[in-house]
Amino acid sequence: MIPKSKTGRILLGASIAVVLLILLMLRPASLMVDASRSSYGPLEVILEEEGVTRVTDRFFLSAPVSGVVLRSTLAEGDSVRVGTGVAMILPPGQNSREYREAALLAGSASASVQEAQAHERLLGVRLAQARLKSARYEKLYQEGAVSQESRELAAEEHSVLEKELLAASAALRSVRLQASAAEARIDKGLVGSPVHVLSPVEGRVLRLLEKNEKVVLAGTPLVEIGNPRLLEVVIDVLSTDAVRVR
Repeated sequence: MIPKSKTGRILLGASIAVVLLILLMLRPASLMVDASRSSYGPLEVILEEEGVTRVTDRFFLSAPVSGVVLRSTLAEGDSVRVGTGVAMILPPGQNSREYREAALLAGSASASVQEAQAHERLLGVRLAQARLKSARYEKLYQEGAVSQESRELAAEEHSVLEKELLAASAALRSVRLQASAAEARIDKGLVGSPVHVLSPVEGRVLRLLEKNEKVVLAGTPLVEIGNPRLLEVVIDVLSTDAVRVR
C-alpha cells in the first residue's frame, strides 16, 4: 500500500535508497583478469643453477721412460691430431750414473741366475742318486739285507731332495724375471735416441704439466689432451629437481 501523504512517500523513498546502498556495499568487488584462447603445445620448465662445464674424455700422457724432457713447443689450446708429437724425452746416455747403476744391477741379476742354475743342476744330480739309492734299499729290504730304518731313511732323503729341487726351480724362475726387468732398464736401443710422446686422439691441449726442460721419471704426467666440443655440465640440484633433468 503506497502512503498517500507526502511525508510517507519521502520515508518510503529514503528506505529504498538505504536498502540499495547497503546492497551496493555488500556486493563483491570485481577483479581484473587476463583472458586468452587455450591451445595445445609443449610445456617448458626452466631450472636455473650455477655449475661448471668440463671435457668428457681427458687423456693424460706420461713419460714412457726416465730422462730429460725437452721444452715443449705447444701451448695450451693448440690443436693436435692422432700421432702428433706432444713431448720429446732424451733417455740417459751410457756414461750417465743412471745407466751405470742399471748395468750393475743387470750384471748382478745375471750372476744370480747362473748361481741358481748351478744349484738346480746340483740338486738334480743328488736327486737322481737318492732315487737310485731308495730303489736299491727297497729291494734289499725285501731280501732282508737291510733294516726297515735304513729303507725309510733312504726314502725320506729322496722325498726331501724332490721338494728342494722344486723350490730351486721356483727360485730360478724368480731370478730370471728379475734379470729381465734389470735388462729392460738398460734397453740399449733407447740409449741416446729421443723418445717421442704421441697424441692418441684428436683434440686440444688442455694443460701442459711440464712446460720447461727438466729431468723426469718414467710415469710422470706431461700433457693433458681432450676435445672441448664434447662437454658435460656439472650442477648441484635437489633430488626432486634432478629427476626431471634429462
